[in-house]
Amino acid sequence: MQQTLIVFILGLVFATGALGEARGPVDSVRLTVFDCGNLRIADVASFGLTNADTPVRELFVPCYLIEHPAGLMIWDAGLPIGLAGQGPVELPSGATMIYATSLVTQLEQLGVAPADIKYLALSQMHFDHAGAANAFAASTLLIQRA
Repeated sequence: MQQTLIVFILGLVFATGALGEARGPVDSVRLTVFDCGNLRIADVASFGLTNADTPVRELFVPCYLIEHPAGLMIWDAGLPIGLAGQGPVELPSGATMIYATSLVTQLEQLGVAPADIKYLALSQMHFDHAGAANAFAASTLLIQRA
């Protein structure tokens, strides 16, 4: 009886990924949004706006894990991964970058390793969208034709 209970509990732990095991295949689409940094900007002129046009000066940098029956995909890879955990980092432009926990670490907390990611898609190649891209070197890069 005790042996059966132990086997049952271990089976539940592995099935739910509680020991950091990779997630199994999904039957439908599931989306997880990650905090891949934050940008604080003093001047919005680089966005084609004047400072009078908007009070927004803080930008959230999201990354997404898309779980699909055809495989896992990362959409955007956030700020440069080396910034994670460094505290506020000032740019020459006057902007400040803050990135608390790297995308790779956040994925690991869900039991997903970079090697589990089948596809990588980047909305653009700016530094705040491609920061952890090298962690997914074994993934298929999805990119539009020129």
